[in-house]
Amino acid sequence: MHGGDTLSYARLDRLANGLAARLRDLGVRPDSRVGICLAQSTAAAVAVLGVLRSGGAYVPLDPEQPPARLAYLLADAGADVLLTSPDLAGLFAGYAGRVVTDVTGGESGPLPPVTAADDLAYVIYTSGSTGRPKGVAVRHAQLVRYLDGVRERLGVVDGAAYGLMQSLSYDFAVTMFFLALHTGGRVHLIPRRATAQEVAAHLAAARIDYLKLTPTHLAALAAEVPAGDLLPRRALLLGGEASRADWTRELAGLSAAKIVNHYGPTEATVGVTTYEVRPEVDPGSVTTPIGRPLPHARVHVLDRLLRPVPAGAVGEIFIGGDRLARGYLDRPELTAERFVHSSAYGRLYRTGDLARWLPGGDLEFLGRRDHQVKVRGYRIELGEVEAAAAALPEVTGAAVVVHGERLVAYLERAGAADLTVGELRERLGGTLPEYMLPAAAVWLDALPRMAHGKVDRAALPAPTADPAAGFVAPDGPVEEAVAEVWRDLLGVERVGVDDDFFALGGHSLLAIQAVSRLRGRLPFPVTAMDLFKHPTVRGLSRLGAPGGPRPLLHELTRAPAAATRSLVCVPYGGASAVVYQPLADALPDGVRLYAVAVPGHDLGLAEEARPLDEVAARVVDEVLSGVPGPLVLYGHCGPGAALTVEVARRLEAAGRAVDAVYLGGVFPFARPRLASLLRFERLRSDTVYANWLQSMGADVGALEPAQRRHLIRAMRRDAEEAEAYFTRLLGERVTPLRAPIVSVVGEKDPGTDYHQERFREWGFLSPRTGLVVLDEAGHYFLKYRAAELAGIVTGPVPPPPDGPPEPPRGPRPSMGRFLAVAAGQLVSMTGTALTEFALPLWAYLETGSLLRFALFAVAGVLPGILVAPVAGALVDRSDRRRALIGASVLAGLIQAALAVLLATGALGPAVLYGLLAALSVALTLQRLAYTSAVPQLVPKHYLGHANGVVQLATGAAQFLVPLVAVALLHSLGMLGILLLDVASYAVCVAVLLAVRFPRTMAWRRRESVLAEIRGGFHYFFRRPGLRAMLLFFVGLNAPLAAVLVLVSPLVLAVGSLADAGRVAMVSAAGAVAGGLVMALWGGPKRHRMRGLLWAAAGIAAGAAVTGLRPSVALIAAGTFGLSFALVLVNGAWITIIHTKVPQRFHARVIALNQMVALSVLSLGYLLAPLASAALQPLVDADGPLAGSLGAVIGTGAGRGTGLLYLLCGLAIAALVAVSLRVPVLARFDDDVPDAEPDDLVGLAALGRRTPGGAG
Repeated sequence: MHGGDTLSYARLDRLANGLAARLRDLGVRPDSRVGICLAQSTAAAVAVLGVLRSGGAYVPLDPEQPPARLAYLLADAGADVLLTSPDLAGLFAGYAGRVVTDVTGGESGPLPPVTAADDLAYVIYTSGSTGRPKGVAVRHAQLVRYLDGVRERLGVVDGAAYGLMQSLSYDFAVTMFFLALHTGGRVHLIPRRATAQEVAAHLAAARIDYLKLTPTHLAALAAEVPAGDLLPRRALLLGGEASRADWTRELAGLSAAKIVNHYGPTEATVGVTTYEVRPEVDPGSVTTPIGRPLPHARVHVLDRLLRPVPAGAVGEIFIGGDRLARGYLDRPELTAERFVHSSAYGRLYRTGDLARWLPGGDLEFLGRRDHQVKVRGYRIELGEVEAAAAALPEVTGAAVVVHGERLVAYLERAGAADLTVGELRERLGGTLPEYMLPAAAVWLDALPRMAHGKVDRAALPAPTADPAAGFVAPDGPVEEAVAEVWRDLLGVERVGVDDDFFALGGHSLLAIQAVSRLRGRLPFPVTAMDLFKHPTVRGLSRLGAPGGPRPLLHELTRAPAAATRSLVCVPYGGASAVVYQPLADALPDGVRLYAVAVPGHDLGLAEEARPLDEVAARVVDEVLSGVPGPLVLYGHCGPGAALTVEVARRLEAAGRAVDAVYLGGVFPFARPRLASLLRFERLRSDTVYANWLQSMGADVGALEPAQRRHLIRAMRRDAEEAEAYFTRLLGERVTPLRAPIVSVVGEKDPGTDYHQERFREWGFLSPRTGLVVLDEAGHYFLKYRAAELAGIVTGPVPPPPDGPPEPPRGPRPSMGRFLAVAAGQLVSMTGTALTEFALPLWAYLETGSLLRFALFAVAGVLPGILVAPVAGALVDRSDRRRALIGASVLAGLIQAALAVLLATGALGPAVLYGLLAALSVALTLQRLAYTSAVPQLVPKHYLGHANGVVQLATGAAQFLVPLVAVALLHSLGMLGILLLDVASYAVCVAVLLAVRFPRTMAWRRRESVLAEIRGGFHYFFRRPGLRAMLLFFVGLNAPLAAVLVLVSPLVLAVGSLADAGRVAMVSAAGAVAGGLVMALWGGPKRHRMRGLLWAAAGIAAGAAVTGLRPSVALIAAGTFGLSFALVLVNGAWITIIHTKVPQRFHARVIALNQMVALSVLSLGYLLAPLASAALQPLVDADGPLAGSLGAVIGTGAGRGTGLLYLLCGLAIAALVAVSLRVPVLARFDDDVPDAEPDDLVGLAALGRRTPGGAG
């Protein structure tokens, strides 16, 4: 019924059948989507029912929406038919589908049903977090189950009257519309903008039984007429937003009508819970509970790990049962993200809503979780802050937003409430950690709301400075200096002596910057810990010069009445004691946390670093004199672990019991004796370390350059001292600790690989060792997984073992064992490198064919690339020693076959290519087996240095090979080189047969190569900046292939074989120089992509110089510059990966880039000789360009290759010039965000996983 227009069930039936018949004629079938855009009218009922009977799914469109949005929704839904009215058809002028404007234009009898329960009933669009609406696809079965459940729960009577005030484009309207049809009721269409008097009159005149409204809408109407006049006869459903419990209890006392709070997202078919408000029942919550699940629905309140939370604890609502939508229309990734599978609960929808179970078994809604922001490196759920603020008695509603780096709370006041921001922070500080406390508060009489009742965040006023009341200006030079620094740093107009640094928007990173700026401006030193303890200008200024040395222990927890445990925590290298504030905030009551302020770490103090033994002695003195209760120690990373171990040893020696020692993100590491002579890491710049720290998740980008330099240099110094400390301990007999040592590691932390066995390495310090692995965590889990870490360090201490550990069986890892195998591998790989360099040269000298020269290069590389995924899988599943022996024997036999065939003159091209391909496969197997065997052979505390030895030896061999190969080719010939190679493999195999491998863990990939490449494609596909970078490298590698492969033929056209060797060595020297520059410089600190592009311009210049003239000296100079620039390009690329891609995805991104690069290079190798041959006639002595271009670059043999180098240089230069102007690359450094900390990525991955399930 709409105004005077009434539609009976009989006529509705005939009209819907008639429309359904026409729609079927237009091609509508099950799951077809049909748009409906109609004003509130009886025709809308005909349209909905007609679409459903045709077999299609209706897509409701609100005619009040902008035409552009309507067009987008139609296109996104894939609707080929639109039902509308003549007066609205103009909104769809650009629509290409069929438009039906006479919805009620025909009648028909019954049609054969074509719809199944699992077919779509409707697609309703909801707002998307990215601004792109998403269509929720709901099936018939779920709709019917919803209606049955509501009917049962409300006790709906047949033939009742229903009031409908909402547009059908919101699923809010589904309840009243379909429930009426489901029970033979009457639907009264009440104008959406009816006044309160009109609504009350309509309810009375039509004797409305059931009505559904948002609390905000009802409250607005109730401001004009008595609330009792707005209640239907039987039940009022409230939904769409939270409401205050005292208000709904008042409503329930006004009449006999039920007041029912109805909750549920569109994705779970309208609603899943109800709560009947009773005036005499206090629910024990500020907001009206959302109640209990309807039939067919299951509601779970889970934590971040998808575990049930206890009653009263806050968790996220997950919905299961037979009420879930099919998913988001044509959005498989979003569907997979929000609709998850649980082995415990089946298919679940992740709502993003926060709630808790009340003691009576009802749910209390606490706000949204997906209002998630990142402030100062912390992920904050605005819904959690809003829920905490709304629970205060002075607040009736709350909205929290981010302004810059500050949280601002907008509070709807109860009565005349007007807490200051300091009072608000103090009240909230009991339930929220410091980083979640608002820095400003704006009190409002009412929060601005949108038409459907939700807070209109765009309409919230900008925060203003606090009023002048209570302001006290700084007095004296000290207070004025502190206030000035705070003003500049926090961006506020003025700072009073009693203003709180953190209430003004300060946080831990800004605290570090503040004390750094105050250093030198105050007559006494201040630290970040001082600022945390004395956060006002007055408090900090009154510190004065301390008498005597500053304490090293700082308590970060509020002192409990009785301490059940004390936790002493040592920060990682270069870090301040405040890094343990998140852990302190997460600890349960009764646990005290003392963080160590390591001398030399605080930016505010002009103090020198002190030796580890001295610092440990001071910490022990302070623990013995002032730390109560049972004691637990925790140290993070290498420097933290070293100091923690020394403190534990000294405490036990002094008679103080230590319950347990927890060491996070580290295992013992040491420096072999010979390695002390090679301290190449000291050459690396601070920028290299900054990039590495950022890739691991450390937040160093927000620091000022001087502060970052101080932090990194302190970290490097601490790391060296820690390595020296553990080297000394491992080399002497130590008194074991009585306390157990428990390793806490992140599953995805590359620094703690092999944790399944490495935790036992702490056995040299304690007979009891344990291991805890944080699923999906990275290295800095102490910041991002503080709650879980708190549970670990306060949980039960591992019990002592039943007996002594079983002694290891078989040979033990040792540096001698490793060096023996490494020497054998170096001999064989050097022999192979000689063959690989000499063979193409020999073939070119024998045949003069550039094509064969290139084919040799491709045959020696491409087969190994192609079999690498399979070879890696085979090696992972094999005994490494056997795999290495087998690959070495195979490579040696192939070399022997080449030697025999060459000596007998039977080495034809086809056989040669086949043997080279087989050798490429064998070498790939050998390389993979050797690389993965290194961790078996060497004590793992020396593993980093062992890998460095391998890289150094391989690099030195590659550097020297060109000259040696040329000399041997000249003196011994190709046969002599092959025989030397066979002999090198005989040595290699003899060593492998003589050395037994320990039964320890070998290296293996976290993912297969193919999985890495697939993952890389998936990662790149969603990131335009990285896609553009990949395409740039495709364009670069095509001409680069020609530049790299034809160097030796270009030299041999104007010089001797010895010249080819010298040029190759000069090229290698260019690569070494480039590597040295990257180590000392570290690459661009900010504009890395721009630096990469300019380095690529250097490749272009090197290529042009190489081909410019037929001169060996010029070719050598060009290849030096080319190799130099190429290393800079690769170095800049690696820094981009480190800073723009989370650490756990590095392998995927690198695997994809290598696959693309090698594929393009291989193709380029084959095309380069053909291009050179095509260009050669142009620059022959009588060629068409001999008198023009030939006068510059020369004519004759080899000048076609020279011209190709010039053209490749120009092509690369053009590519660089275009890239510098293409916005996605030109603005890459600013537009592509830095990588999220790896631990945050891990948290997101955990959220997508089910307990015990795969990620």
